Amino acid sequence: MITLKDVCFQYSADSTVKALRHIDLTIQDGECVVLTGESGCGKTTLTRCLNGLVPSFYEGELTGGLLLDEKNLLEMPQYEISRHVGTVFQDPRSQFFTVDSTDEVAFGCENLSMSTEKINQNIQKAFHNLRIEALKDCSLFALSSGERQKLAVAAIYAMDTPVLVLDEPSANLDLETMEVLRGILQELKREGKTIIVSEHRLSYLMGVADRYVYIQDGEIKQIWTPRQAEELSKAERKALGLRSFQSISLADIAKEGAPAEQGKRIEGRGLAVRLDKTEVFRGLTFNFQWGPAGKVVGITGNNGSGKTTFAKMLCGLLKPSEGALLFDGKPAAAKERLRQTYFVMQDTDYQLFTESVRHELELAERKNHRPCDMELILERMGLSQAAERHPLSLSGGQKQRVTIAAAMASGSDILVLDEPTSGLDGRNMQRLKETILALKKQGKLIFVVTHDMEFLDGIYDEVMSFAQKIR
Repeated sequence: MITLKDVCFQYSADSTVKALRHIDLTIQDGECVVLTGESGCGKTTLTRCLNGLVPSFYEGELTGGLLLDEKNLLEMPQYEISRHVGTVFQDPRSQFFTVDSTDEVAFGCENLSMSTEKINQNIQKAFHNLRIEALKDCSLFALSSGERQKLAVAAIYAMDTPVLVLDEPSANLDLETMEVLRGILQELKREGKTIIVSEHRLSYLMGVADRYVYIQDGEIKQIWTPRQAEELSKAERKALGLRSFQSISLADIAKEGAPAEQGKRIEGRGLAVRLDKTEVFRGLTFNFQWGPAGKVVGITGNNGSGKTTFAKMLCGLLKPSEGALLFDGKPAAAKERLRQTYFVMQDTDYQLFTESVRHELELAERKNHRPCDMELILERMGLSQAAERHPLSLSGGQKQRVTIAAAMASGSDILVLDEPTSGLDGRNMQRLKETILALKKQGKLIFVVTHDMEFLDGIYDEVMSFAQKIR
């Protein structure tokens, strides 16, 4: 059993805001509790309290009581906590220690001093039960973000700890893999594991969660049973900044294609891309046309099917091994594609360079030397209060909004957003939808690489689907 009594925490790096305020919560053995709420509300901080990273790694002032099976968690050494609590972080890259997928799954087991026989048994069980046998013995550098997310779950699953803490585990997962994750969580519950999930995407947790804990400004505001959560009206969810509790597929939002507009054009003819010795896709042909009204193109498909590779190729970060890519009927070299496009990456930390949010936008503004309304962009993305904060001090969802705000400030006419709703709550997802539609009205072509059909609903004009998995 986990007990939190009047827990308060304030980061040393940001003494102006209390990350947690008077948290009282008891989690029973074998229970699945979902922590939800808007970006920056304190969900991740609460998970860090449970796994011992606050305050031993993330320094600050922590008060109150944290008990794990009646033992004071604050007095337990980190290695002892790790025997009881396994964690999947929001950014899986931050918990990888090897370069090989099988070694990575073995790493945690080795640190718990399991026997060789037990380690091999747990590795086999993890890859099999998560249906990721094809990811065995792969270089971590060759995996997509979604595949790395699966591997992070497998590594913690193999450690066989009684408590699992998962921070946004579905952030980069396709719908099929989310269903696999749901099945794994159900199996872990049957095994008696205690599960704490911090999430914005809530639909896959119906039938798994025992309680939903809604956090706002560092405080627990409401706790719902699954039935109470499901009965929340759309207006109530919108007011709370929550995502839908119902699963939405591409078929649910399908519509007739928009008529082609005459004007600008991007065309691909027989494109192929190889990464190392792996052919990601071949024979890719497309033709997207857009006029003054702009266009939004959804890029969908399973993890590892080539969506991000396509996005990088389109933006000039990768060269096709075969075929031709044309802008307005003329071959577009990598340098020209880089000039005309702006790419928002999945991994936001790769695109955050400066000392403040405002400086990030100013840096992006220099790309095309087009002045922008900085204050309007900050307001539209809900970042006005964070304008002077260091980007790396923000939550995952807030970082995501900073990179999208930078894309807006760049003034580029072709925007490519790779999983832009990763880490976004319902309110900020809706805010981003409105922003994309406003950018579209400016005559921009916007590619949205996503697994998030709730987000894509109502904004796309065309969809290109990468249906085939690599692995």
